[in-house]
Amino acid sequence: MKQGLLTILKFFLFLLVLPFVVACVLAFQDQVLGIPVHKEQWLLWGVAAYATLHLFLYDFKAVYGFGRSIVGKIFSFLGPSADIAGAVIPIYAVLVVCLGLLLNALGYGTYERLILFLLAFVAALHIIGTAHQLYGSDPSPMKSQYLVSFGLILAANLIILAAVVIPLLPEFSFIAFIKSLAHRTFVYYTHVYQVLFIPR
Repeated sequence: MKQGLLTILKFFLFLLVLPFVVACVLAFQDQVLGIPVHKEQWLLWGVAAYATLHLFLYDFKAVYGFGRSIVGKIFSFLGPSADIAGAVIPIYAVLVVCLGLLLNALGYGTYERLILFLLAFVAALHIIGTAHQLYGSDPSPMKSQYLVSFGLILAANLIILAAVVIPLLPEFSFIAFIKSLAHRTFVYYTHVYQVLFIPR
């Protein structure tokens, strides 16, 4: 009985955070759509390549786990929260951005397409890997813990990605992303409040 009540409460918590998660995804999408087409194509190819490999050849579970464990060790001073940091911080994406900056500094800017491809590839690896890990760790039929955790972690992943990709994608505006996120969040929650609490 107690476990069932807790599951229901978690599901309602998911519904509470859902507008924020949707706002974050759409704000990120707006910025991606503002990127020049030749760059956007390589990002899409990276996501598509990962999805294809994941579905038909290799699930990259070990690769994801290794990256997450590295972040966990770096943030071991956080105690139990160190594992959460491994899910929140897309470590491979951060490393790819660093590689891109290094290549640019050395005068190898011609590798821009490869870097964008790898960036999208490892970002998809991290997000999908996190989803699988959280889904498998939630034994409840409604997967309420998974829905809440993944929703919040996905939003955090996108915010971090929006911040770190700027050196590689100057067309991607972090400030515009935050403004769009704040505006959408306000609009969505206002609409939900009006629907639920203001009689017509």
